Amino acid sequence: MANLKQTSITGSSGTTSLLASGSSIVMPSMSGSVDSGTAAQMYVDITPTAGLTMKLTQAGSFGSQNSPYTCLGAWSIGGNMINSRTSTSGTGFSVDSLLTAGGNDGSAMNETEEYNGSSWSAGGALSISRWTQLTGTQNAAIAGGGATPTRLSCTEEYDGASWSTGGAMNYAHADGAFSGQQNAGAYFGGYIGGPSLGTCTEFYNGTAWSNGPATPSNTFGGQAQGSISATTLLLGGTSPSAPTYGASTCAIDFDGTSYNAMTSLLFCHAVGGGYGDSSDNMGVAGGCTHGSNGCKTEEWHGISWSLLPDVPNANRYLGGGGNINGSGAGIFGGGPVESVTQQFTKVLTNPFTYNSAVSSDSWSGATNMIQASRKPGGAGTQNAALSIGGSSIPAALNNTEEFDGSTWTAGGTLSIARCAGAGGGTQNAAFFAGGAVSPTKYANTEEYNGSSWSPGGAMITARTYAAGGGTQNAGLALGGYTPTVVSCIEEYNGSSWSTAGALSIARYGNIENAGTSQNDGVAVGGYPSSTTCASFEIWNGSSSTTGPNLVNCSANGQVELKVQMTL
Repeated sequence: MANLKQTSITGSSGTTSLLASGSSIVMPSMSGSVDSGTAAQMYVDITPTAGLTMKLTQAGSFGSQNSPYTCLGAWSIGGNMINSRTSTSGTGFSVDSLLTAGGNDGSAMNETEEYNGSSWSAGGALSISRWTQLTGTQNAAIAGGGATPTRLSCTEEYDGASWSTGGAMNYAHADGAFSGQQNAGAYFGGYIGGPSLGTCTEFYNGTAWSNGPATPSNTFGGQAQGSISATTLLLGGTSPSAPTYGASTCAIDFDGTSYNAMTSLLFCHAVGGGYGDSSDNMGVAGGCTHGSNGCKTEEWHGISWSLLPDVPNANRYLGGGGNINGSGAGIFGGGPVESVTQQFTKVLTNPFTYNSAVSSDSWSGATNMIQASRKPGGAGTQNAALSIGGSSIPAALNNTEEFDGSTWTAGGTLSIARCAGAGGGTQNAAFFAGGAVSPTKYANTEEYNGSSWSPGGAMITARTYAAGGGTQNAGLALGGYTPTVVSCIEEYNGSSWSTAGALSIARYGNIENAGTSQNDGVAVGGYPSSTTCASFEIWNGSSSTTGPNLVNCSANGQVELKVQMTL
């Protein structure tokens, strides 16, 4: 976690003081140099020219700061729809599982399309061509009412492949707001029957529609997110008359029986694209009035509306779906007739780029081992590690040493002194298999309980220089030397070894600590050739696949690298 350095603050007003009032905190503007004892300082600059900007001041060379850096999310252009359309609708709670059906491309449409996060594919066609309103998910949606332009009362239900007829609405609706699920939906207002707007609300139970309490105002082209008992309703337009069509920023909370005013939107989003998965987690983008396009994005988190980045292409008569969290949202279609998809994601851009070049910052010295050793086995983690056996020419070693992150202490003694075995597990539950005392190659396995070693099951193939990984009861040994180079893979269940498969490239002396899971191992580098020492393979528990080559050849190494940054 970043620590704030040089926090001396003077003054009692303006940007040089830290002011706390109620539930809001005004951060101070800071200046000055980085404290010499730290790598960097992060601070908030609220000077008029900066406009509330998070800034980083660095000391030393630890990489570079990425720019621009944002936590607000960003819009990008996704895959185009197969069929251009306007006056469309959408649903789905993730950008990789969106649905649209119907619309207008000069005439009423029945085409359905499904979005997987990058491209659209055709779904089952609506029985009745129309522009309509959708709610639900990609595999369980409902289309209520609509127009051809004649207003309709028909309902259709989607199962992920085809549409079937549902119960008819009590009124013919078009351009209302629709929330809920396939078996529990709520439809608000819209055009009722003919050219007039209405306030009627209807509930759907998966079979039939029933009347609900009327909305406080006429509404059309609005958005609704939530359930039939907890919906946030945005009115959109409130009048059928040009040029403004009663453009409204009004937001209303509906609890299933009554309506209550909420904090108003900052902008009108009539006929925009709505998204969200509940009444307290919803967003709306684009739209404006029925006579002009909009580009604004706003999201509701249950307390207030937040203004987010503008959409790249301002538009209206949009479909939308997704949510305000990590899985993202999308809006699509629009006027006059459009196929573009615009996606909104909130993946946190790391403000730093790690510089992997060799430097004095890469490794730091630690306490020496008790016994100098070559080719020992290894297990555990950085702060709870084991060094097992090894060689101190000309003798093989049977000692174990334990590391706590700062010092080494003596552990239990192996039954058989040997080097270049396969190790895995934790400091208090490890295994050590195979190894050699030239010219003998061993199949023996020993298990460690944190203080002493005991015999385990023998390997099928006696070998040395194999890579070990996994845990004491789910171990892994990759490759090795017998004295021929082998590719065989064996798995350990805590008592016996079994044949699991083979590496793509036979190797020995590949990097130790092949992984912490029996089903997620790696074979990196090794002998006997320059091709082998630069190669990389990934074991998934059933097969091995080749990964990208190393920049530099590696053999007889042992490393476990983890990089973590917390802000």
